[in-house]
Amino acid sequence: MGADKMEERPPKLTFTCDRCGRELALSARHAGRRWQCPSCGQIATIPGRTTATTNPERPGSGARSAFHDALLADPPPAEPQPREPAAEEEDAEAALARLRAMQGGRLAGLDEEVPKRKLPWPIDIFLYPLNWAGMTVLLLGAGIPLLLRAITKFFGIFCAVVPVTFIFWVLFIMLHWLGLLLFLMYLNWYVCECIRDSAEGNIRAVDTMATTPGLGELLLQTFRVLACIAVVMAPALIYLLRTRHADETFRVLYAIGGFLLPMALLAVVMFEGIGGLNPFRLIWAIVKTPLQYSGLVAACYVLCLLLPLAVYYLIELWILGYLLIFLAFYQLLILAHLLGRFYWRNEERLYWDA
Repeated sequence: MGADKMEERPPKLTFTCDRCGRELALSARHAGRRWQCPSCGQIATIPGRTTATTNPERPGSGARSAFHDALLADPPPAEPQPREPAAEEEDAEAALARLRAMQGGRLAGLDEEVPKRKLPWPIDIFLYPLNWAGMTVLLLGAGIPLLLRAITKFFGIFCAVVPVTFIFWVLFIMLHWLGLLLFLMYLNWYVCECIRDSAEGNIRAVDTMATTPGLGELLLQTFRVLACIAVVMAPALIYLLRTRHADETFRVLYAIGGFLLPMALLAVVMFEGIGGLNPFRLIWAIVKTPLQYSGLVAACYVLCLLLPLAVYYLIELWILGYLLIFLAFYQLLILAHLLGRFYWRNEERLYWDA
């Protein structure tokens, strides 16, 4: 009986694991099925060839066969082998910090926490330029023109003593106005960057020291702003040129242009092109935010009163004029902040993303 039962047992399959080389012996009825090596976890298909079809099992082989049979049908998925993190993963935070620094502290596409104001907003908005980046730009904005004018005055006095240096004085005057023009274009670019940065919810002047623009970008941004002003104020200017009279009609057209200018400038900056001057888009945005926009326009008019005063005293008085230029640039950054915050608070109403 014992011999008959032994002969009735199914033949055995013996094979080795391709990964670890362990020799295994399984019942032939499992040929073609999936198995998992108990040593290394490799999952493969059991081969159909037998190396011993009628050999009796050795003592204890039944228990070993039962152990291997338990590893066969529908094995659990192999757990992923632990691996050491790549160098790129280890340095992800450092790389993000470097990229953020290259972008002036900002990264588009990343949801960052919006800073909170520590003071009431009517007070805090006037502190917008009071950080390292904002004060640096303001000091350069007033200091560089003052320095250039002082050097020009010095060369003028020196030429009176040494007439041969007259040619250098003329050349320096040309360099003076060229440098002043380039710096004014940079300030215009920086104001537009402050609008974009404030539109993302930030409450202090943007740091752009790592993203200094090229000459082409300065010229393009200057053209956009000048084109925006020209388009909005064109009706009033055309009427003045044709009639030569600043009558009530001119004042009405001028007031309409001034009312539209903040929204037009915001659209040009946010769309990064004069395509933002779509009249239907501008009118629709004003209709959707009548109270908020009216308050913005009133604030812009009050703050802009300082600019013509600064230009007047810049011509009449030296130091006082440059002090007023500093204050005028200061209020321009506040205006940029107000425009950007207006977009940030009313983005869903404006619906410009569509």
